Amino acid sequence: MPRNIRICDIGTKILEFFLVTSTALVISAIWFGPITRKWDFLANPAAWLAAGIAIFLIEFALFWVGIILVYTSSLQLGFKKRVIGAVCGWIPFINLFMLVGIIRTCREEVALERSLALRDKKRAGQQICVLSGF
Repeated sequence: MPRNIRICDIGTKILEFFLVTSTALVISAIWFGPITRKWDFLANPAAWLAAGIAIFLIEFALFWVGIILVYTSSLQLGFKKRVIGAVCGWIPFINLFMLVGIIRTCREEVALERSLALRDKKRAGQQICVLSGF
């Protein structure tokens, strides 16, 4: 498999992980915070602030590492989708739909390239030439 496809696969997995962890964090913060009131934010505000900053930095790093890997390695993503993704990244909720679309495109690209690499590996012994006229 080509190097850029391996990088795209890693970036896609990082973005998927980011999407899952950020969703879980938002749901748990809403559930345990204002809904069930299990977390007492006022008991130790410095610890909550430190934890919030740490979580923000980790999620920030996950997103940017994943998006940079995907944007620099994907061939099927295209210029238009990259620009729309960058612009929509600043619009709440629309950014999530764009992120899912980017992940889907990159996941399909990796799957296609994997199947082509597997096909080429199986054909190697048969010495099938893909260029016509030779």
